[in-house]
Amino acid sequence: MTTPGQAQPLATYEPFFGFSESPFSLAPDPRFLFASASHSAALAQVAHALERREPLVVITGDIGTGKTLLCRTVLQRLPFKTFLSVIHDPLLESDDLLKELLKDFGVIAKDPARFGGATRHQLVETLHAFLTSLAPIQAHAVVMIDEAQHLRPDVLEQIRLLSNIDDEKGTILQIILVGQTDLEPLLSRPELRQLHQRVSRRFALEPLNTEEVQQYIEHRLALARHNPPFQEATPSAIFTPEAIRAVAQISSGVPRVINLLCDRSLEQAFTARQRTVDGAMIHSAASALGIEGPARSTHAEAAPPRVWPAPETVADIVQRADEAETPAAFGALPEPGQAPRSTRTLMLVAVALAVIAAVLFGMRWARTPVADAPSSATPPAAARPAATQPARVASPSAAVPPPKDAAAPGTASPKPDAASAPAGATSTPFDIVVASFRTEVRAASVADQVTALGIPVRRRESDGWQQVVAGPFATRAAAEEAQQRIHGAGLTGTQIAPVAR
Repeated sequence: MTTPGQAQPLATYEPFFGFSESPFSLAPDPRFLFASASHSAALAQVAHALERREPLVVITGDIGTGKTLLCRTVLQRLPFKTFLSVIHDPLLESDDLLKELLKDFGVIAKDPARFGGATRHQLVETLHAFLTSLAPIQAHAVVMIDEAQHLRPDVLEQIRLLSNIDDEKGTILQIILVGQTDLEPLLSRPELRQLHQRVSRRFALEPLNTEEVQQYIEHRLALARHNPPFQEATPSAIFTPEAIRAVAQISSGVPRVINLLCDRSLEQAFTARQRTVDGAMIHSAASALGIEGPARSTHAEAAPPRVWPAPETVADIVQRADEAETPAAFGALPEPGQAPRSTRTLMLVAVALAVIAAVLFGMRWARTPVADAPSSATPPAAARPAATQPARVASPSAAVPPPKDAAAPGTASPKPDAASAPAGATSTPFDIVVASFRTEVRAASVADQVTALGIPVRRRESDGWQQVVAGPFATRAAAEEAQQRIHGAGLTGTQIAPVAR
């Protein structure tokens, strides 16, 4: 019983729908792993790599695609004679990483005070002695590092050295790096070339397609109905086809977002005492969660000047939730005197189109070279056919205007081109806008990559975006040469623009 003033406990929807447990829990339970095409291929590749004693495996995927669930499934399927270490803190120092491995393998006591004075050489020798002792008993060790995109380069180098410990059957210590899509650019850095070459298998988890979204929902519902007390009262289809299409569209196939939408919509259906979930409930759940589908994102207004950032994806939304940022809910009723939602939507679209046009015009202006100055042997640009006009300056001397008396007899001297800079004038320096991010962590990681190439780089904040900018460069040719080096490091999609005065 509850006393007066005490809050009543909230009823759960599971008994109402005949579930013995929550079908869309966010806990990474291997029992609920859905064998999509991407996840099935990843499981097969990891199992094959472990069987062949391959040294280093890399698994990447966007936020919420099920990397942790996949890894836990892999760990459950390891052979009996396998010593396991799982590292959840990627910000460890090299010495701390070695201590964690030795503790997980049971080599040293878990009390850090007992080995606090050990040197790195002693830790490495102890680990090496343990690993070599596994060969006679036909055993080996596996270490899995989660969120590996945050590992420091010196720690990654220590990992490479550990992956060299092997016997006649292969590597004794196998390493699995699991991280977001930033992990691949990190491993491609020049100073990590040796580690990059040690990677025997790498693959990325993909979101679910529309057909797999339906199968994913049915799979979880079937597992949650396992031996329920009210199975005969459970309808055959809780989510209508319209609801499944709405889930696929709003979630973009990301399993974590699918779980959030389905769990919240089942709560709403239970509150309304409805046995089915339709499309309207899915959109209502998305509104309550602050999740915007691809078609409803309107982040063009927040783009930095002259840079058009990529549209916000569902992965960005999940990351904002992970970073405890307040999501922007949509679908709220207008305040008194405020324009209806349809009118506000048209106004937002008009503003977005205007911003796009302004950005594209600015980019085109930034890339327009200085026109050739007319010479005595070449007619003015206005008198030539459009197809014969040069697209850019062929040489530095082409930008020098000819003497006024060099015009052909009987013709007026051509007026100097307004775009041509007079002799001795200082040319405008150029910047390379590498990328824009919402978080400082990702911006700092990309800035470190550019710095490793020997290219000057700086960071600046613009309208809430963390922008990574390389330069300045004295000439556009120097900027283009640096841009090619940046693209060679895997950082594509950069833009060259004059330095803002």
